[in-house]
Amino acid sequence: MKMEPKYLTERDILNYADSPSIFARGRNYYYNGNIIYMKVIEENKEICAEVKGNYGIYDITITFGKNAIHSNCTCPYDGKGCKHVVAVLLKFLNEFKDAAKDNSNTSSRANTNALTEKDEDLWNFSLDDIVKHTSKQSVSDAFDILTEKRIKIKSLTDREMLTEIDEKITAFRPWEKQLARDNVKVRIYRRGFDELLSFQTQCNCQPYHEHSTCKHTAASLLALFLQKNKKQISEVKEEHISKIRSEQFYGFIHELNSLSPEKPKVNPERNYLFYFNAEKHTSSYDSYFSISIEKRCILKSGIPGAPADATTKFIREYYDTIPDKRKKIFDMFIWNLEHENKWLSSSEKLVKKKFDERDDSRLLSEMKNLYLADPHAFQNCIFPSEKGEIEINISEDKKRKKAALKLMINIGEQKFPANKKDVGFLGKDPLWVSISDNKKNSFILFELECPHQGIMRKLSEFSDAEIEISQLNDIIEKYYLNLSAIGKVVLPEDYDVEEQKFEVIPRLYLRDYGESFGIELRFLYAQQEALYTGRQDIVFKNENEKIIRIQRNREKENAYFKVLLDHYTTERGDLLIPSIDPYLWLTDVANDLIAKGYEIYGKSELLNNKITSEEPKLKLEVSSGIDWFDLKGAVSFGKETVSFAQILSSINSNERFIKLSDGRTGVIPKKWLNKLSGITGLLERDEKNESARASRSQIAIIEALLDISEKTTVDKKFKQIREKFSGFKKIKHICLPKKLQGELRDYQKAGYDWLHFLKEFGLGGCLADEMGLGKTVQALSLLLYEKEHG
Repeated sequence: MKMEPKYLTERDILNYADSPSIFARGRNYYYNGNIIYMKVIEENKEICAEVKGNYGIYDITITFGKNAIHSNCTCPYDGKGCKHVVAVLLKFLNEFKDAAKDNSNTSSRANTNALTEKDEDLWNFSLDDIVKHTSKQSVSDAFDILTEKRIKIKSLTDREMLTEIDEKITAFRPWEKQLARDNVKVRIYRRGFDELLSFQTQCNCQPYHEHSTCKHTAASLLALFLQKNKKQISEVKEEHISKIRSEQFYGFIHELNSLSPEKPKVNPERNYLFYFNAEKHTSSYDSYFSISIEKRCILKSGIPGAPADATTKFIREYYDTIPDKRKKIFDMFIWNLEHENKWLSSSEKLVKKKFDERDDSRLLSEMKNLYLADPHAFQNCIFPSEKGEIEINISEDKKRKKAALKLMINIGEQKFPANKKDVGFLGKDPLWVSISDNKKNSFILFELECPHQGIMRKLSEFSDAEIEISQLNDIIEKYYLNLSAIGKVVLPEDYDVEEQKFEVIPRLYLRDYGESFGIELRFLYAQQEALYTGRQDIVFKNENEKIIRIQRNREKENAYFKVLLDHYTTERGDLLIPSIDPYLWLTDVANDLIAKGYEIYGKSELLNNKITSEEPKLKLEVSSGIDWFDLKGAVSFGKETVSFAQILSSINSNERFIKLSDGRTGVIPKKWLNKLSGITGLLERDEKNESARASRSQIAIIEALLDISEKTTVDKKFKQIREKFSGFKKIKHICLPKKLQGELRDYQKAGYDWLHFLKEFGLGGCLADEMGLGKTVQALSLLLYEKEHG
């Protein structure tokens, strides 16, 4: 076979690919813009390229020999004709090969394959068809591309159209920046020959965009429409805009009709029941799942009448009759529809057919909450409280010497085969599943516990795939870990996966969440961690490449989870948060949990609730005055210091936390509060000199301060007084003066002894009995005693 670059055909590339499926994957790589760099050298005899693959960027070199193509790719695939090489060859064929031909073959017409009259009929569509297949906004945006002549039809056959638009790809993620070198490319191909809606589209403009509604797809269809119908851009654009304006006008009239000077009055004789209804729609070319809002009139008998579609206008009229919980989700549902279709009229029925975005997952989550509170708000569908999980079941058929892969989706005790007919994937982050029960004509909707959402959507296509039994052991050794990352893997009995059991250790990871913080609960088994919310057992390879599966102890995990909830922690969706002041949780609750065996990480990384780990240290200096003590001190949290007066004020107010100058929060120990709370206010504080003064009678407060101090300095006089107080057991009985003419009653004698106690310790005091109880005689007795004893 003579292999000159200028004679290369798509058939040659198909033959060079290691299989038709690899050719198809390579073609998708080309259309999706995975080729990030390509250079043709030596008169088209050698190609150098870089292709973005599943696990990185691969280098490709292709040379054309006399009789063959020679290629080299750095990807892990062993064969020569891998999908990356196929993608590069297709790019060369469609975009570079013309350089090898003479100039007569370089016109755009030469790149567009001629169609027979019969073939052209297959591409016969109207402007309305283009709008239906894309959207009004996409078509409006597409006219700019056509007006600026930035689009070129590269290839057109009865089955496929390829276009290129002079517009660089937008990079949405850092690793996609290299893709921005390429122009936008669109591929439109047919699945049938009867109608436009059987088209499928691919565009490399945005990797995660719904390509059928992008402006490049609309521009490609418009370019062909203009070419076939020999119409001017301005003429078709005017037709499109006029139609939109007309629809807007009639929409405006509909809105006016729905308004009245007064709030619409609900007919008291007519009551309506509003609810969500789920349906599956099937046609000759497609099937899809939808949720709509329906209404039923309550008949005089009290029984709901026949179902009918609800509209935004009708819901507004009866809004006050709808239960509050349903109102909230109806509003969210309508907002979601209006976000999808800004042309939505208030008189259109409320049906949602697309569930592809994160907002859709949020909507489904709120609908689940409504279902759990009010199941009658839904018809033909249920929302289980649990999340679903994936099970990959590998079984043997020894008679046929085959091993079969079956993908199951489990929810509670129920198991469902993951086939495309009955299972649909909805939303994004998290992924949701709809499973249809054809017998009951109903649906089960639930969130799927799956860390790899992209591959999950594709895996359902391979359920019931078979391999030779002889290959099974190699497949298990090579891919068991990957499969385990997706879901639970069930193997035939004879296959060797070692199961181990370990003690479980609870771990809490703290992360900022609003003004508080979120708590993530994980469990450690040996050296492997697992999220509490995860369903899968732990699977890994040890140092000897042996596959190990650790069976999780669900009973203990649930017990630890319950203990956590009992310690001022609450659930908010999938997140755990403190149910008390975050600072109290970090100081008291965290210490209690650590004592119960929990490990806590992330305290020091919190920004909004940053607590210093250093214990406070008090340095106190006590000096004596005439009848008082002067107190000077300072408190340090590591390198941060806090004034003595500020600490006394916080303790007196029973405040546990104090702001430090570096933005962190210091924690006052419970011991300090227990000893001093409420009594430090009795001290006389000097804010200016950051000191305090205590009377001799307040020596107990000074003792409490000394007890919590790290370092103390006291003078000689205080030591003497302190020793005297420390030796005090009780008030002594003092003899009455000899010359006292009379006797003292018992309570008067106790007052007399007390006055002697005050004198001995240098304290002041006051007799405050009621009039006539003998205060004078007690005072005279003291004075007489002093006279007699000099």
